[in-house]
Amino acid sequence: MKRRRPAAACALLLCATLFGANRPSAPAAPAPEPTPGSSAFGLDQTKPRAAFERRILDIFDSSGIGGRLGLVVHSRKQGKYLHAVRPDTAFTPASTLKLVVTSTALETFPEDWAPQTLLRLYGSQEGKTFRGRLVVVGRGDPSVSGRFFGDPLFVLRSWCDSIRAMGIDTIAGAVEVDRSWYPDVPSPETWERRFLDSWYGAEITALAFNDNCALMRILPGAKAGDSVDVAVSPGLSLFSVDRTNAKTVPGRRRKLRYSLDRLENKVTVSGTIGEDAMPMDAVIPVRQSQFWFEEAFREAMRLQGLELAPEPAPAVLPLWAELRMKTVGLPSILAEINQRSQNFYAETLLRQIGAKTSGTASVAKGLEAERKRLASIGIDTSRIRLVDGSGLSLSNRVTPREMNKLLQKTLSSPHLDLWWSSLARPDFGSRMPNFEFPYRTRFKTGYVGGVQGLAGYVATALGDTLCVTLYINGYKGSDQAARAVMDSIWTAVADHEDAERRALRTARLDWEAGRGVKGLLPRMDFFSKRMLGRPYLAGPTGEGASGEVSDRPLVLPDSLDCVTFVEHVLALALAENPEEILPHLTEIRYDRGIADFAHRNHFFVDDWIRGGNRALVSLRPLPGDTLLSRTMGRRRFAAANGLDTAGVEDTPSELRVLPREKAIALFDTLKAGPRVSGIAFVDNLDWIWATHAGLVVQDSGKAAVLRHASSRLGEVSEQKLSDYLRSRPKLAGIVLWDVVAPRAGP
Repeated sequence: MKRRRPAAACALLLCATLFGANRPSAPAAPAPEPTPGSSAFGLDQTKPRAAFERRILDIFDSSGIGGRLGLVVHSRKQGKYLHAVRPDTAFTPASTLKLVVTSTALETFPEDWAPQTLLRLYGSQEGKTFRGRLVVVGRGDPSVSGRFFGDPLFVLRSWCDSIRAMGIDTIAGAVEVDRSWYPDVPSPETWERRFLDSWYGAEITALAFNDNCALMRILPGAKAGDSVDVAVSPGLSLFSVDRTNAKTVPGRRRKLRYSLDRLENKVTVSGTIGEDAMPMDAVIPVRQSQFWFEEAFREAMRLQGLELAPEPAPAVLPLWAELRMKTVGLPSILAEINQRSQNFYAETLLRQIGAKTSGTASVAKGLEAERKRLASIGIDTSRIRLVDGSGLSLSNRVTPREMNKLLQKTLSSPHLDLWWSSLARPDFGSRMPNFEFPYRTRFKTGYVGGVQGLAGYVATALGDTLCVTLYINGYKGSDQAARAVMDSIWTAVADHEDAERRALRTARLDWEAGRGVKGLLPRMDFFSKRMLGRPYLAGPTGEGASGEVSDRPLVLPDSLDCVTFVEHVLALALAENPEEILPHLTEIRYDRGIADFAHRNHFFVDDWIRGGNRALVSLRPLPGDTLLSRTMGRRRFAAANGLDTAGVEDTPSELRVLPREKAIALFDTLKAGPRVSGIAFVDNLDWIWATHAGLVVQDSGKAAVLRHASSRLGEVSEQKLSDYLRSRPKLAGIVLWDVVAPRAGP
């Protein structure tokens, strides 16, 4: 969508029309923050903010996937919402709902918390034999698996080693498992039946092994005509496989299907696989998972030499010992949930929260604790419907605004570092693979049929942290297309709000290149020469993404106009370290360093040289100069940029100008130096002074050289100053200025 660019000064538009505004008492009042029902989408109508939101809608509409889009972007630094599309419409959040359970866990448990499993031995020890019952009591540890340790049996084998370390090598009696800690049914009733045949719909139990899942691998038989080979790992005997209708055929093609029995661990495989085809892998959920754990534990006992000698054991025996076993702690659990979106871990954590806050490890008590926590931090719980901990249920509902508030509040948590590191980023997985500077964003993804979500943060180079919530519900296109749209919108928000990052990287590289150059004037010479050849761009910089008139970036050293060229050279020359580049730039460009359009030094001579920068630069008297008078057209400029002209007055101004012919004569003969000065070119317009600016570099015995961002040549260039003056017959004259700041870089 094309948009009208403001008629601003050289720092904001054409060098050929270098004019600027008075600093009005205030720009036009922005539109109010989005409120429910304020428009069809809840858009803020402030320009150029609304223009960016229309751009977001264009990305969504042009994708053709259909459905509803919701977006909220909040600035922590500014304390306000920047962008909103349907902020108060209810959306199904999918796995972004996991942020509720993980943020609640952060405030419920200490950072060193870890779930436990109890090994209780009832009976007595006789030599190396324990006679009685070994009861494994589940307390909701989700990590009894190979997820962190490679071998799925590693944790169970270590438990067996702990028993052996007590001098026991035989259990004479019984081994029992107790998973009664969770009162709810293993498969949540709010989950759709189709989910239960996938790994992400595995049973939720207080005592689980390998996420209550197994890996099934289907391979071709030895030759064409043979049945396929099927292996289930871990290699336990719980599964049965019907492969009657699955055959090996010549070639490399695979046309395989499998189905799971609803109640038993039975897999039916059908179709064909080529002799030379790659195996087909599938993670499948386990039915009747209590038997799965028990069989795995018995296998671990066998591997570790802990013998089981079954014999009757009395129902009531004294507790002889209790071992409290831990595997991984809260940081690892949060990362599994927020980065890899593990439903099993999220549901387990929800029940752990219920147990901690109420003594009952149930879904209802976990959700109750979540709602209380959300209400305590100012979130309207009437706008959020919580059904589970993972977001797999399609009955969950959130609004983009309330979810955004959760992100905002968590930024003030004392556990922010742990929270931030638990979130995903582009280079962790398959999302946004070309996202520039991936370390600047963290997010939680969400997906379930017809639903896409992203919620997280963008850290900007200007020190802001943006909270972003983004949803698409009810789309009809492919899931891949919907994810691509989500990624495009997220990237567009990050690049728009953080446009300074790439530019500051260029500026830092420039600074590093000049690190060894000492003294202000040599540094000005170095940096202005380094920028030769960089492209000219009319009005390349604005006041950043939240600018009321221009949302172009504050800094852009790789695309310059005449004034921004001078500004960037001075900022680099003055900076004692790379972090000072932007502060110097804002001090040079703005009155009192207040980076907004109203305080910009638009009028190059009156504001830039004699106004805000009078402590930095001074006009140089020249022999033969002439006193001229003009009235600065500040009202005209304010009106042209859509600003309120109330209280804006045109101001009279006087300036000593060296006429063009005298300037040519001066620089034809002047061979003094070394010196670097600023120059402003005075045109015949009666309501401004300068229409172009640059730097003059003088060296002993050489003609003065003009370095400037030239609209005619389309780049930063240099040429003899007297030649440039001869090419501009309509110029009234010039003024020179010198930098008087004492600091000179590192």
